[in-house]
Amino acid sequence: MPRSRKRTPATAAASPRRPARKAPRQSELLEAVVNGTTDAVYVKDVEGRYLLFNSGASRLFGKHADEVLGRDDTEVLQPEDAGVVMADDRRVMESGRTMTCERCLTMAGGAKIWFLITKGPVFDGRGKVAGLFGISHDITARKQMEEKLRKEQTLVRALMDNIPDQIYFKDADSRFVLISRTQATRFGLRHVGEAVGKTDFDFFTEAHARPAFETEQEILRTGLPVVDIEERETWPDGSETWVSTSKMPLRDEDGSIVGTFGISHDITERKRAEEQIRSLNAGLERRVRERTAALEAANREIEAFSYSVSHDLRAPLRAIDGFSKALRDDYGAALPPEARHYIDMVRSGTKAMDSLVNGLLALSRLGRQALLRQDVAPADLVRGLVEELAPERRPGQVEFVIGDLPTCRADPTLLRQVFANLLENALKFTSKAERARIEVGSAEREGETAYFVRDNGVGFDMRYSGKLFGAFERLHSAHEYEGAGIGLALSYRIVTHHGGRIWVEAEPGRGATFFFTIGSGTSDVR
Repeated sequence: MPRSRKRTPATAAASPRRPARKAPRQSELLEAVVNGTTDAVYVKDVEGRYLLFNSGASRLFGKHADEVLGRDDTEVLQPEDAGVVMADDRRVMESGRTMTCERCLTMAGGAKIWFLITKGPVFDGRGKVAGLFGISHDITARKQMEEKLRKEQTLVRALMDNIPDQIYFKDADSRFVLISRTQATRFGLRHVGEAVGKTDFDFFTEAHARPAFETEQEILRTGLPVVDIEERETWPDGSETWVSTSKMPLRDEDGSIVGTFGISHDITERKRAEEQIRSLNAGLERRVRERTAALEAANREIEAFSYSVSHDLRAPLRAIDGFSKALRDDYGAALPPEARHYIDMVRSGTKAMDSLVNGLLALSRLGRQALLRQDVAPADLVRGLVEELAPERRPGQVEFVIGDLPTCRADPTLLRQVFANLLENALKFTSKAERARIEVGSAEREGETAYFVRDNGVGFDMRYSGKLFGAFERLHSAHEYEGAGIGLALSYRIVTHHGGRIWVEAEPGRGATFFFTIGSGTSDVR
């Protein structure tokens, strides 16, 4: 029999006996859980009076347990909430079953809090319902987020239902997730939801669906969008349209690509218009070729006519003038005065005819003459012309005033002709003025430099100004003022040939002012 080891004081001191810890009771554990949770936990008796109201409930409802225990919801909640909550309590206790619901309750401070509420019956030892327990979890943040998402979805849906373009979202397998109403109509669907889970292969031919699928898969691989693809689409009902399509990657919150987003804009009308324009252009080019050929033929005829006028018509004019002069010189003394007068009339007529022929030839040549633009000083041209016109001036009766004439880019020969025509015109129609004054200058008109020649001659009624620039048009008879009526027509052609415009301002008895511009060649260099 083994001998027992005798414990000495030293041994006892080295190995002290530890008292056994007392295990917490179940009620203590339950109390720690109830008070440790942030949710509202409470227990009510069959009359709806609170028996338990944890710290989470005190925090959420803004009431201490001492204010609540022994009272029912008519004293704890707002009146509009108490009835709803007490009705829920009755259903639980009458059915004996647990229920879960969401309720929005108004707290003591007026704040509204959404709760996810779970309520269940509490049974006594005999299995009879003795009250209920409740757990209310604050879901306000979640409800606010859901409301925000709902509003955003409403806006997106409204946009997609009303925009005329076809809009669609697809997942990574190119299955439709969401489409616009326009897209659904094109697919022949009654509701946008009918397209969910389907692909282009369900609505289009293989020839159309396959390239679309491959494009989307490439976007998923690269993350790069494809913009403005123009394609012809044949829809399930057999109709055809042209669309301009752009497709982009659809990304999740973390930036990963989860699908594609596409928008297709109907460009059928534009394509039809482009085709019409191409057809019109082709017809226009054909007509231009035809008109060009006709114009070239007309120009050849004009050249032939000009040659004929220059040689064939002038020859008999020279003969008439020469023989009538010889008759006047050789036999004038033997002729009666009336006969001599008739000879003078013949010579005057041939001179006028020669002037008309010269004007006609000048107009004809101008249409074919190329512009040789260069920097021109109009003041130098005008001063030279005034000197040349000196023989036509009446000494002491004509005053010339030359104002500011900006340098411009023009054909100097043609520009000189314009000033010459206008100055001669001014001299002619001031010939009966007691003191003639002719002014040459410039002025700003509608953002352009306009040159002008102003006189104080007979003037004219502006109602007839439209006739001035036509060939051989006159406002005064040849007996009053000589001339062929070609100078202003020639000036008009020269000015318009430069891309400018010419006009007149006049008044009977108070003279006239002729203005003209020379188009983009005008500059401000003095």
